[in-house]
Amino acid sequence: MNQRDNPTAEPSGDRLAALQARVEQLEKELAANLSAQQELREAGDLLSRHLDNMPLGVLEWDSEFRLVRWSGTAEQIFGWKAEEVCGKKYGEWRFVHDDDLDDVNEIARRLLTGVEQSNISNNRNYRRDNSVVFCQWCNSVLLDEEGRLVSILSHVQDMSRLRHVQNSLHELNRALQREAAERRRAEAALASANERMHFLLAATPVVIYSCSVEGERNATFVSNNIEQVFGYRAEQVISTPGFWMQHIHPEDRQRAADSIPPEAGDEPRVNEYRFRCHSDEYRWVRDVVRRVHASEDGADELVGYCLDIQEQKQVEQQLRLVQSAIDQVDESVVITDAVVDRPGPHIIYANPAFYRVTGYTPQEVIGRSPRILQGPATSRAILRRVRASLMAGHSLREEAINYRKDGSIYHVEWQIAPVRNEAGEIVNWVSIQRDITHAKRQEEEANRRDAEMAHAARLSTMGEMASGIAHELNQPLAAIANYVHGCQQRLRSGRISPEELSTVLERVVGQAERSGEIIRRMRNFVRKREPQREAADVNDLVHNVVGLLQPEARRRGVQIDLELTDDPAVLRLDTIQIEQVIVNLLQNSFDAIASNEPGDRRVRIRTVTEPDAVRIEVSDNGPGLKPQELDRIFDPFYTTKSEGMGVGLNISESIIHSHNGKLHATNNPDRGTTFVAILFRQMASNPV
Repeated sequence: MNQRDNPTAEPSGDRLAALQARVEQLEKELAANLSAQQELREAGDLLSRHLDNMPLGVLEWDSEFRLVRWSGTAEQIFGWKAEEVCGKKYGEWRFVHDDDLDDVNEIARRLLTGVEQSNISNNRNYRRDNSVVFCQWCNSVLLDEEGRLVSILSHVQDMSRLRHVQNSLHELNRALQREAAERRRAEAALASANERMHFLLAATPVVIYSCSVEGERNATFVSNNIEQVFGYRAEQVISTPGFWMQHIHPEDRQRAADSIPPEAGDEPRVNEYRFRCHSDEYRWVRDVVRRVHASEDGADELVGYCLDIQEQKQVEQQLRLVQSAIDQVDESVVITDAVVDRPGPHIIYANPAFYRVTGYTPQEVIGRSPRILQGPATSRAILRRVRASLMAGHSLREEAINYRKDGSIYHVEWQIAPVRNEAGEIVNWVSIQRDITHAKRQEEEANRRDAEMAHAARLSTMGEMASGIAHELNQPLAAIANYVHGCQQRLRSGRISPEELSTVLERVVGQAERSGEIIRRMRNFVRKREPQREAADVNDLVHNVVGLLQPEARRRGVQIDLELTDDPAVLRLDTIQIEQVIVNLLQNSFDAIASNEPGDRRVRIRTVTEPDAVRIEVSDNGPGLKPQELDRIFDPFYTTKSEGMGVGLNISESIIHSHNGKLHATNNPDRGTTFVAILFRQMASNPV
């Protein structure tokens, strides 16, 4: 039997030596593997200790935004331990402030969907004890070679402790450098983490740097993202002595040099200056710098970070310009919140002109309702329209009476408009208020003068019609005298019965009423009174005027034709003023056809109702007007008549304009002229 057939036989010397060599090799490989694992654990522990000791909180989220890393600093800032929050989404515990949750959700969505690779946000968070902390978050995403999201890294700093933030930036930079060296010696997992950290640091818009304190402040470290922010490579900045100071605007250079903290450990200095980019454009930056002790040679150095704030500066400049303009305008500008429920919006800003006009102080106005300007004379109808516009979110323009602090009233023209955010929601109301008290007084004075002139014109018109009216009155008076004289004779002779006497007396009464109607029309036309508007039918006014001018028309041999609408023509107007316009237009037509042959003197009055207006047309068959006369016919003191004063048509135009209407003249296609007065129905809503 040989040795192969005997399993209990001793192995040969060569086989035993091979087995021993194999065992020794396995022992060495095991020892190397254990050593590598120990190195990996130590490197991971070292990284964790660095992250835990940084004042900058480090959080890592997976592709579903579940927390996978929670550094010790995060625990110090917020109070939760890693085992309490890891594995949770940020919305699954009371972490994000309620008022900022929508903004944070939007930031997370943009990172998860690839809209942004990195961003910076400022929002409020809750600590474990429910207190609020204001934080700045720098978020960056890491993608694999196929572009899929691996994780999201967040750096958070407590903005209430900016001193610790500066330390964390410096320590983070040193930790990342040590981490990079350690990860080069580690296994593939640690190398992958190192690559992720470098990618995230390069993606952040904050340029981190360190430089010497003395001399030209030569850079010793600059983050690679400086090329994306300012256009320079990090190597160029570090290798060029005095690079940073040389690229600061000459006017800002001394201020930047003076911003160095005098002692290590002092509060960080914040400075803003203009920095020349690679494109030769100067852009505003915010530089936050702190002085620290270096660990190797003992010399101090500066560490800090820079942010491009060019857009912020431009916005600030625009805001200052707007503020300066608003402060200097004469109109009052008031901004309120968006509340429309009673008691209404609250004032949050008013410009100096508002305080000059009203007599209030900012302390008496801010936070209060604009109702403090209202009083008994303020129109409630206008306030209801304002409230309706606010409820509907519409702009509006109104005139109203307001009250100053001392109780005196003033007239104001409002223009109120909504201020909307990017979502189209109303967040404020802005009101521009113009004091029109002086203009109102001038308008009232002009109306008074116009009324005086119109009254004088009516008296003059009545004087021109005196002979016709006297003739018209003479007829009923003569008839009355004849009737009475005849009754006297028949009564003396006893030849009249009671029935005949009653008939004669009824005729006397009729003639007396006819005389009274003529006198009533004259008195109403020439009486002096304050302008007042009331609902009246335009057709009734036409009838009154025709009755008044009928004697003059008969005397001149003029036939007046009426074509009055059957539709309601009721408007709110000053009846005497509109009658005066019709009288002026009729008399103007009488004069225009005076040279026509007897029997060929015709004037037509026509009324037309439209959806938004009533038209009064007065047409004649005279010679018409020349083009130059049409252009000037309504000018004051312009007349085409040898004895005219040239005020009748001008007064008529002023009256129609005061009723928000229009008056114009055109030549007829065949012959003659037509004057058209348009009175709009909307004037019924205007205050008297």
